[in-house]
Amino acid sequence: MDPDRPIVRWSLVVLWVLVAMMLYEPAIALFGWPLLLLAFAGGVIWTAQDFVALRHQTETIRTGHVALAIELVLLGSTAGACVVCAGMPALRTNGHDFALSQGFAPSLLGLLLVMVLRALRSPTPRRIAVVSLIALGAVPILATIQILGVTNFGVGDFHVTSPMIVTAYSLCTLAIGAFGIHLGVVARRHGYGDDIPAEPPRATLTSTR
Repeated sequence: MDPDRPIVRWSLVVLWVLVAMMLYEPAIALFGWPLLLLAFAGGVIWTAQDFVALRHQTETIRTGHVALAIELVLLGSTAGACVVCAGMPALRTNGHDFALSQGFAPSLLGLLLVMVLRALRSPTPRRIAVVSLIALGAVPILATIQILGVTNFGVGDFHVTSPMIVTAYSLCTLAIGAFGIHLGVVARRHGYGDDIPAEPPRATLTSTR
């Protein structure tokens, strides 16, 4: 996510908006699932490129470290809230209540929390890029869990029993994606430097007669 290449940043933003639309109306996913796959592929590919480029950037970030720490804490808190929402019974079918995800989503977000704690301990561009990679890679997966969970395909007496929990899960998923996009930009800016020295003016030779 090169901040000097708006096409990369805005592509992720547009895909994030498309995921938001699918979470708002899961039926859209029946026709827009290729966009969900594109969101997953785009997030993983672009952040993976950042990780490869920044894998040797292990110097601790000094400038803006307080704001970065706050953002990491907020990301970790959001991931924790998402785990709680995913594990609370919100759906019912055949007289049995069940949650959106009691294993996959908590495991994925647990990995994210571990990386967040590592980045908080020593915020380096490489570790921030890893957090961004996991966050952006997790969003389409978390969205798929929600879409498959709340979409009524006409099978049995399936229905949503706790719309507020489902809504909170969706908001947490979108917030994780927003943090992932921003942290990817932060990692690259600190890894490559905000102020790249301008090229010195070229000397010109003029002759007077």
